[in-house]
Amino acid sequence: MSKSIITKMERLDRAVFIFPHSSNWDFVMASLYAIAEPKVYKDIYAVMKPQPFETCLGPFLKSAGLIPATRREDSNAGFVPNVIKVLEKKKRFHLLISPRGSRDGKEWKSGYYWIARQMKIPIVVVGYDFEYQIPVVDRVFYTDHYDSKGDLEKELKRTAGRIIPLHDKKSCLPLRSHRAPRLANWYKLFCYLYMITSIITVSLAIFKSSNCNC
Repeated sequence: MSKSIITKMERLDRAVFIFPHSSNWDFVMASLYAIAEPKVYKDIYAVMKPQPFETCLGPFLKSAGLIPATRREDSNAGFVPNVIKVLEKKKRFHLLISPRGSRDGKEWKSGYYWIARQMKIPIVVVGYDFEYQIPVVDRVFYTDHYDSKGDLEKELKRTAGRIIPLHDKKSCLPLRSHRAPRLANWYKLFCYLYMITSIITVSLAIFKSSNCNC
């Protein structure tokens, strides 16, 4: 990760990071950089789908800085106040959230906007560019600099369209002209090994914990 990106992240005490999510590889790449730059990523909190939190992995996921989203059928279940409650007392945090809510979502949800607006913190467009194989931390936006949520969202989408996702055909953004995105072969190998190692480590920890409780 470049020094300029690290510096930009360190200067932001509290922010909402939005990213164009189109593949599970987004999470894998973020995890790899978290291992490489633990000092920068220690303030990251990420929103993910709620189902895994309903399993025995729930406590582990929360301790790792993950926050459950609301189900599609529970859109009024208090997601925004729940997230604010988790983060409001923290001096530093970077909340990573996909405005689409899922890889298949077409329309942007408004949670990211209301979290930023109510907490009076900036919104930053981030992502991993699979054309150039680099992480990107783009422009910083403030909700009170725009007349409406729609005006801000239009500018956010234009900016996010500069970051090419792995599955560009699934993107609902106006992407810039680009070559076919790719996942480098050595990255694939390393990522597969990382995923397998992580699964084994978590499974052993759960198994050990269950034995201790017997």
